[in-house]
Amino acid sequence: MTQNPIVSKLVDFLIIALFLGALLSPSVLWLVEKDVFYSDVEKRTLQSFPKIDSLHSISTFTRSFDSYFQDHFGLREWLIHRYQREAQKRFGISGVADVVEGNDGWLYLSSGNILNDLKGKIQFSEKEKKVFWHHLIEQEKWLKELGIAYIFLVAPNKQTIYPEYLPEHYQSSLKPSRLDRLLAKKPDHGGENLLDVRSRLQREKDQTQLYFKSDTHWNAHGAFLAYQAVMERSQIVFPEIQALKNIHLKPHWADMSDGDLAVMMGGKDTIREQRPVLDTSDFTATPMKLSKETADIIPSPLLQTLHTIKKDRPLRVLVLHDSFFNILKPYISESFGEVLYVTRYRNGATMQLFNQSTLQDLVALYKPDIVIEELVERNLQRFLPAIAEGDQKNN
Repeated sequence: MTQNPIVSKLVDFLIIALFLGALLSPSVLWLVEKDVFYSDVEKRTLQSFPKIDSLHSISTFTRSFDSYFQDHFGLREWLIHRYQREAQKRFGISGVADVVEGNDGWLYLSSGNILNDLKGKIQFSEKEKKVFWHHLIEQEKWLKELGIAYIFLVAPNKQTIYPEYLPEHYQSSLKPSRLDRLLAKKPDHGGENLLDVRSRLQREKDQTQLYFKSDTHWNAHGAFLAYQAVMERSQIVFPEIQALKNIHLKPHWADMSDGDLAVMMGGKDTIREQRPVLDTSDFTATPMKLSKETADIIPSPLLQTLHTIKKDRPLRVLVLHDSFFNILKPYISESFGEVLYVTRYRNGATMQLFNQSTLQDLVALYKPDIVIEELVERNLQRFLPAIAEGDQKNN
């Protein structure tokens, strides 16, 4: 039977249109969508648009632009998520090399070879150790001269507290970690304001779960233990501070399906766990709008600035942090009169936006009584000031 030529042409046209749509949609969406700096699926900073004035040739620009486009083409995040989800759902495997599946449903981040930290294979160079402690001690001295207390909190890696759920080959031949060896190089004088909470969490982990199985972060219980350590350290200088006595959780835990590791491996709809929910019904700290002067110093929304006030508490606190501190914010805001949070250590972009000069300007304006800096153990290199290119290690 002869096919209608009009129908045949329409089918051909439709096929061509679909092909062109599939071919052009990544480029079109790249042009119209808002540019992003960070991939939630891959947990990494994306390539920025190349600066033309810093490039030496057309070929250099094209290579840089190619790297940029590979990180920013339309539908990229969705396509990666779908691939990871189907690999996990159809074949029962992780579709991403940066997630390791442990025992009993525990997932671990493995990017940057960080799991080998347990075997002592990831280390700071001797120069980096010296630079780290020098920078920390200089920070202490500068703030002390201004009458400001200083706390540098290290949030432990998940595998540091729960190595027992990792595959066996990660648990064999455990050796001192990068943080252990960094602490071993602490100078005799200075650096006392570094707060290491690993032993506190390791003592308490048999009583209750402190980290999420499907996420890199500590849960409300783990965060509260870190909060207690911060408050004990603060009370050495300010004994009048009143810390919260215990944690109050809602009777029903929430169903959690958006753990960052679950999202990375495409299991947002299939990997679930119960999340303890903090009861803040009695909390009275309130968010406040930034003053114009403060907003002028830290204008970028990437820094995710939050300013809270609690009228019946003393002291003013400045917190520079990464994502691990987010769950501590209700505790801290409820314990101090005024708290200003700045997400300084989320990624390279936020660190460029909030550098040491910015910190000095903000301290001069805000005049805090306490400055708290927090960094997760695996990203301690982010505290290092710039080191000559060639000496920097990719840790």
